[in-house]
Amino acid sequence: MPLQAYLARSNRYNMSEEQGVSTTDALFVVKEMENIFVYGTLMRGKSAHKYLAKARFLGSGSLRDYALYRISWFPGIRPKEGYEVLGEVYEIMTEDLPAMDAYEGEAELYHRRKVTIVMEDGSMKKAWAYIYAYMAVSAPLSGKWGDL
Repeated sequence: MPLQAYLARSNRYNMSEEQGVSTTDALFVVKEMENIFVYGTLMRGKSAHKYLAKARFLGSGSLRDYALYRISWFPGIRPKEGYEVLGEVYEIMTEDLPAMDAYEGEAELYHRRKVTIVMEDGSMKKAWAYIYAYMAVSAPLSGKWGDL
């Protein structure tokens, strides 16, 4: 497959013509990417997973020393030593973070913070996670939302 055809179909690259640059001047523009850790309604098979349609699944992982709380029909997480939250890590375009913030209620219900995720293979990945902004009133849980 020619390089231009490959790049045109890839989510990670944007043909330069979309940004007003001729492909004779440059082959492509690399889009900035961010990792995001999801643990509730954004996970595969859950109600809001459609918001990650353009994202690339990187794998499952765990966030250690955080607990999962039942806020309502959706979960929240808060720091809690000895607990572990299971979830999924996705690579998204940096330009998509404001849409994710809007969905999550960033600055109202949640605060977006960088955390370290332990992936299934034992490697570590830095990722954004949405941390519940208030003290949770339900019992803390370890595990995966939907399995509890």
